[in-house]
Amino acid sequence: MQRNGWQRTVSISVSFRARDHRSGRGLGIRKAAKAADRLPKPAASVPSAGLRFLLHGNLNPAVKAAIQRHEHSAHTLEEAGLEASLDAAGILQAAHQKQLDILTNDREFAVFARSTSLKFDRAIVYLQLSGEDVEQDDAIDRLFDRYKSPKPRMMYTVTETRVKVQQLKTGK
Repeated sequence: MQRNGWQRTVSISVSFRARDHRSGRGLGIRKAAKAADRLPKPAASVPSAGLRFLLHGNLNPAVKAAIQRHEHSAHTLEEAGLEASLDAAGILQAAHQKQLDILTNDREFAVFARSTSLKFDRAIVYLQLSGEDVEQDDAIDRLFDRYKSPKPRMMYTVTETRVKVQQLKTGK
């Protein structure tokens, strides 16, 4: 039998996996290939559906369009089935239950979310901007250019010039 690099690699990898259950000896190449054909095939990876954001605060429609442009989805409080009269703790709990990340420009909400120890295993994006439609749209682009997928239990503060990342307190 001729031994080149390919055959040696195959025989080594096969010899560790394919064994005769009675004698414990390695199977030949042909029998090992047949045994490998009977093994279950790995499942195809499911493509990511993207993040789902809950929009909170006084955000422009350009923000929702920018999020969708980056292949994520955005929902207002009404679209997510939440009451507009919920306080900050209620919004955090509801978003945690519905597995929604939060995007807000409300400073009090961001301060509360950063300082509370309520359980919230998603990301919070706080737009700390002075104001125009184009500016909020550019901030979303800047966030996703820098961080493709925001991590759980992190707060991303997006300003005019940078993106600051802080870890949220662990919840109960």
